[in-house]
Amino acid sequence: MSHGGDLYAKVVRRQPTADGFQTSLQFINIDTLAHLQVKRYVDAVLWGR
Repeated sequence: MSHGGDLYAKVVRRQPTADGFQTSLQFINIDTLAHLQVKRYVDAVLWGR
């Protein structure tokens, strides 16, 4: 996994769940490298890519 890129977010909501917390984030600022890394992560989680 490569590291790099700047990502700033704030917590919008946090709710307890049976195994921890569900947290909603609002991205404040994200550079291109961080955007691509988040996209790859989400694709991997959702689609196994």
